[in-house]
Amino acid sequence: MRHVDFSFLNTNRSLLGLFLFSLCLTHFVQAQNNSVNFNAADQRVTVPHHNAYNLGTGNFTLEAIVKIPSNQVTQIISTRNLTVTDGFIFYNFTGQLLLQLNNNIGGNHLSNASVFQDNQCHHLAVTRSGTTLTFYLDGVNIGTATASASINSTGPLYIGYDLVDHFTNVCSISEVRFWNVARTATEITNFQNTAIANNATGLIGLWLLNEASGQVITDHSPTANHGYLGTTNTMDTEDPSRTAACEVVTAITSSNASGTISVAPNPFTQSTTVSIDPAYIQSTWVEVYSMQGVLVYKKEASEKTELGNELPSGMYLVKLRGEHSLQTIKISKE
Repeated sequence: MRHVDFSFLNTNRSLLGLFLFSLCLTHFVQAQNNSVNFNAADQRVTVPHHNAYNLGTGNFTLEAIVKIPSNQVTQIISTRNLTVTDGFIFYNFTGQLLLQLNNNIGGNHLSNASVFQDNQCHHLAVTRSGTTLTFYLDGVNIGTATASASINSTGPLYIGYDLVDHFTNVCSISEVRFWNVARTATEITNFQNTAIANNATGLIGLWLLNEASGQVITDHSPTANHGYLGTTNTMDTEDPSRTAACEVVTAITSSNASGTISVAPNPFTQSTTVSIDPAYIQSTWVEVYSMQGVLVYKKEASEKTELGNELPSGMYLVKLRGEHSLQTIKISKE
């Protein structure tokens, strides 16, 4: 059990009272029980417009936990209007994770869509710091782009829908976070599947999408801008359905992992050994992807699988592929 030392407060009773009062006002919110499932062109979650989303050319972060089947276009978050002159859309298209600001498209092209279009739960994120976009897959930086356009939408924020492109959206979304700050790589990695404080600095939208029933989609951030299923706050044909919660099970780590799969040494210079829990070996393959999503190595899994001699220096993702794709590990060959 982690211990927190509050002894510094003993000398100041007023400070102690203020601290305890502030602690009572803060709560930590974690998605559970349910998520929202989209399987038709116009299904959506609608969040009314709020001035907090008009960020101009400022920094921001978008995060979502998404389950995407193969060969699907996924519209995750959008504030675009019909003239595409304001707002943004964060989406997946043929295995590319993209952010479009107005007509300015920036994205990291993943040439192998199976990296996250595998019907498994993944944490997807993008940050803007200055004019630099940084994209993350399960907490790992997968590339950067440049986009300087201003965000000043006057329309609603949509989850799972875009007003301009009416693609048939097939996916489940379990949580959406919107920040007016560029979250650091450490923050993205450490909190990708962890409860966050409802008053965390810069948090302007937190929709867990975990309500058991009803039309309301609660915004747990200080903005408190609640949304609803479909196009109105009553039931309609554009309502997505409720489904089981999507928990990220493919968490990527840069260190040796405990559990289903581990890699040691990591980093390595010549070769490294992938160790797999024997319970997950049958009908499973070890796959190695470049950070651009290209499959560069594949071998049928065994309890100990040596790899690396055939790889040039660089960063890679090691993933189990089969009935149990439970963990992905970032490795580095020096």
